[in-house]
Amino acid sequence: MATPALACAIPAPPAGWVDAPVQINADCSFAHAEEEHFMHLSGRAPLDLKNGRVGQRWMHGSGACASGESLVVADCFELEIVRIFGQPDPENPMVMGGGGMMTSVDFLYPPAGKVRLTPTTTVGDLIVLAEREGYDYATNVAGFVAGLKPINRFDPFCGCTLYYPGSVGAMQ
Repeated sequence: MATPALACAIPAPPAGWVDAPVQINADCSFAHAEEEHFMHLSGRAPLDLKNGRVGQRWMHGSGACASGESLVVADCFELEIVRIFGQPDPENPMVMGGGGMMTSVDFLYPPAGKVRLTPTTTVGDLIVLAEREGYDYATNVAGFVAGLKPINRFDPFCGCTLYYPGSVGAMQ
């Protein structure tokens, strides 16, 4: 009996493909932080969440195999950061070719999700919420970025330089 072909296979790199440097914009949005030809990692401009905190939406995935978003919230004065991975559409979940779910940050917020970003919401509050609700999250965001090739690295605290330039997060 033949084994069915995978719906999602990693393609060979296109002729002439090279890992180009990440593009970081003045508004702290970034593009092309990926290290492989079939991956993508980018981020929108961060927003000021007030009281020393900034939030940013990251988009990541591997073409037709997986696609997702993460909410990244940094406390510019406490130097704390959390990345909460998006959720699938509860009404119409989409399975990608590699078997992973397409996810969005939008489904972390009501009515589908429980995340409410207020001026008093802390990184610690978001970690507790993620644990309680079963959201995948990571706190070693700076370590993740530091683990990228040097040409793919970006500052996960960049939004601090925009909104809280005197903070320790802005000095990273």
